[in-house]
Amino acid sequence: MKERNSKKLPIAASIAGALLVPLTIACGKDGEVKGGKIDTQVPQATATLTTPTVEATSTPENKLEQIKTPFFSDYDFGSIGRGVENSEYMVEVMFPADPEQYPKPPFYNYSQGYSYATFYDEYDNPHLLSPVAQEFRQLEFINLFLPYGHIPSGARTYKVGGQMVAEARRLMNQESEDIEIEEVHYGSDGKPIFRCISQFQEQDDILYKVGETNVIGQKLEEYYFIWPVTK
Repeated sequence: MKERNSKKLPIAASIAGALLVPLTIACGKDGEVKGGKIDTQVPQATATLTTPTVEATSTPENKLEQIKTPFFSDYDFGSIGRGVENSEYMVEVMFPADPEQYPKPPFYNYSQGYSYATFYDEYDNPHLLSPVAQEFRQLEFINLFLPYGHIPSGARTYKVGGQMVAEARRLMNQESEDIEIEEVHYGSDGKPIFRCISQFQEQDDILYKVGETNVIGQKLEEYYFIWPVTK
């Protein structure tokens, strides 16, 4: 049996509110994850996706104050955060072998390389992998998701250090061919600073963000350039 060297993929999130909960995964260099399973994949090219669009509105910025936030409670994500921390989920690491052949998602506007780890809750009869989190180590944030059928119904984003910086929830719009998700981003004081309706298209078991409408405020950072699905 091969001898494995342990390495950690660190990130931290405040799940319970006041307490800082470190979310770390210890894994071997050939793919073994402590407390779970790991798989390594290469994302498919996204050339067939719609050209990204942003449609701003003339809505006054004070409309941000009228948005009912937060979307969710700390309780909604508490068990998911603890599960990630305790390595209870299957982990799939994605990274592009050739950045030119496999371009970044349309709304990925970071200079860092495109890579991430997705955490899945595994079910039997039938066998399903339901996404509960995505960790972007190089970008220093983690998205926690609320499983709901094929597409998670909501998400929260935590930065290293524990600050909750964004939330998102799926909108059930029967007239749209795209998947629509409402995003709200928060400032350091916890108040909304940005809101939009994002459009997503599914390709190769991933939802890619391709557009934004009903934009209010200023976005400081992009958190939902992709959205996971059950597979």
